[in-house]
Amino acid sequence: MSSSARLLVASLEGSTPGGWPDP
Repeated sequence: MSSSARLLVASLEGSTPGGWPDP
């Protein structure tokens, strides 16, 4: 997913976006 989506999910999860895969 895109970096924007990563940040959005991280915001909802309350975590850093570094754990999300980036295609």
